[in-house]
This record gives sequence, structure tokens and C-alpha cells, in this order.
Amino acid sequence: MTDQRKLVVDMLSKAFLDNPRVLRTVKKGNTEKKLRIMTEYAYDLVYKHNGVFLSSDNSTAMLYYIKSKHKKNLLDTWRYIRMFLLCIKPTKAPSIQKREEYLESLRPQGIDYIYVWLLGNNPEIKGLKGLAEIRNHLDEQSIKNNLPILIETTVERNLKLYQYVGFEIYHHWYDPKEDLNVWFLMREIKVARKNFEKAGRTI
Repeated sequence: MTDQRKLVVDMLSKAFLDNPRVLRTVKKGNTEKKLRIMTEYAYDLVYKHNGVFLSSDNSTAMLYYIKSKHKKNLLDTWRYIRMFLLCIKPTKAPSIQKREEYLESLRPQGIDYIYVWLLGNNPEIKGLKGLAEIRNHLDEQSIKNNLPILIETTVERNLKLYQYVGFEIYHHWYDPKEDLNVWFLMREIKVARKNFEKAGRTI
């Protein structure tokens, strides 16, 4: 495992420990190992499209993809099946599939966008340098691809973090069966352009 892959997987798998949407689907026993397997699957899926970002101080990491390019090949499918069998409760499979399809229906339809799949930070490294670099990277990706950026969270305290880098809430959904809140956030292209103009930056 490369140094970057290990750092990113370590950081983001630990962030899963605060994510009720994920924890409720994981098999019992050795939860941290299963979260690492899930994160490794996500990392490998987006890495091939340059969808991994790690800040220069190793404090903050992000996995993202462009919706129109997010297509699985046979190897990706095999990795998904392996991850599912090792990590996910079989009894949760139908409800997971149904919920994910519903969440997809709540996202903007008929447009392309950049989707931030996972975003986390190392609490042992203080300061906002990593978040500032994430914000700048999102600016560049949004302008270069001329696309808005979407992210979702089930952790209410994360809203401030996402709002710090320019996201705004466009929808909120509550699942009474799971007692689960999901906040949908979007970062418009105009946010990136405004930041570039303010900083006098160009791509």
C-alpha cells in the first residue's frame, strides 16, 4: 500500500466511526477493519480518475468523482462484491439498495456534477490549512469542468465544515425507519469563480 493510500484510508476510515449511516450497515466484529476495507474500495474506485486529494500537511483528505465518468468495470464490480460480502450485513442489503436509490432521486436530475464521496480530517493536526487546500482544489475542479459540486452528510456537526468550504444545504431528508437525517449540500460554480476573482488566481 502506497504512503498516500495508507494515509488517506487511515484518515477516512476513522471518520466513518462517526457516521451512523455507515455503522448501521456494517457486520458486527472488528468494525475498524471492515471500515478500512470499505474505504479501500472507495479509494481504488476513484483513484483511476484522479479523484483523490490529500492536503500538503496530511491533515485533510477527500475522495470525489464526476458523475458522468463514474462507471464500474469488471474489476470494480468484483471489488464491490468482495467488500459487500466481507463488510455488510446481509439483512441490510434490500434496505441499503432502496435507500441509495431514493437518495439518488433526491439529487439534481438531468445535470452532471462533481460528487464528494468522502471528506475527513486528522484531528491531531491543528489548523485550517488542509481545509483551505480542499476549498482551493474544489474551486479548480469546479471551474475546469464547469460543474457544481455535491456532498451529503448524516453528521450534523459536519455541516459547519462543509459550509466553510462553500457548500449550501439544498435539501434535508429524515428516514424515520432508521432515525437517520441526511443533509444534501451543493457548491455552485459561482462560488469557485468568486474565490478565484478574490484571490486573483487563474487556471
